[in-house]
Amino acid sequence: MSTPAPTIDETEASAPPDADAIATTPGVAAPLVRGCGRRIRGGIYAEVDPPPALPVEPPDATEPEPDPVTAAFEGCLLDPPIPVDVVAMGLSAIGVTLVSTVASDGRPVTHVFDIVGQTHYPNVASFIDEARTHGVSRRLARSLDFSRLEAGRSRLVLIHARAFLDNAAEYFRARTSAEWSCPKLAPAHLDPDTPPEMCSSLYWEDLDGSGSLAGYRHTSVCAGHTTSVGLRPPDGVTAHHRHAIFASFPISRLAVISDPLGATHDLAARSASRSSIAVEILPV
Repeated sequence: MSTPAPTIDETEASAPPDADAIATTPGVAAPLVRGCGRRIRGGIYAEVDPPPALPVEPPDATEPEPDPVTAAFEGCLLDPPIPVDVVAMGLSAIGVTLVSTVASDGRPVTHVFDIVGQTHYPNVASFIDEARTHGVSRRLARSLDFSRLEAGRSRLVLIHARAFLDNAAEYFRARTSAEWSCPKLAPAHLDPDTPPEMCSSLYWEDLDGSGSLAGYRHTSVCAGHTTSVGLRPPDGVTAHHRHAIFASFPISRLAVISDPLGATHDLAARSASRSSIAVEILPV
């Protein structure tokens, strides 16, 4: 069962996107600019922590043990992604939708389904690269029924219109033997002789960056402060995309952005506190 996406209510929508509305802290470096912009004072955001940075060099020149938190991040990527009919599911391109299902333990659970907009993130790779470095921050309307969200159970389920390539085979054929990869190292995705139907590694081979010369696919794209490096589609190939779920993250906390002047964060914090997920009031 899904609940139609609440729109940003009038008090939130009226906040102008100028220096007074953007969350900043005097004496502190300017806040991170994500692909979707900066966070707004009084806004509520579902946060997912990034994995910790890995050491520049392995100690004693030996291979490091796999980092469990980094591995957990990659584990949240769905590979292959799962195509979805967003219209049939009642999902909205604006705001999020609460979707209830039955968990493996037999108990009902509600997740936050969010379509990542192509306007801010034209490429799935841009969102994943940003999340891997800075974590995830997705805005939630104050009118959302937060009482349905449970700590340790509710997840942030992310969808993108370019997350599934129906003609992935054309991309695989353009690879050299040295270019086979998979973010999750799935053995079935690493055999050039039997390519999978789809692999999320293709997100970095489907960039719409500009400036590449004919026959030279390497390119880069920027979303906010994050730059993704990869390849544009193979010459002569037109991508055929579908909406698909590409990631499902546990929600680390609900962040409410402090509003020292208007105190709009008080109402936002009360709304978010109806959930059992931890709520924190943050400066940025």
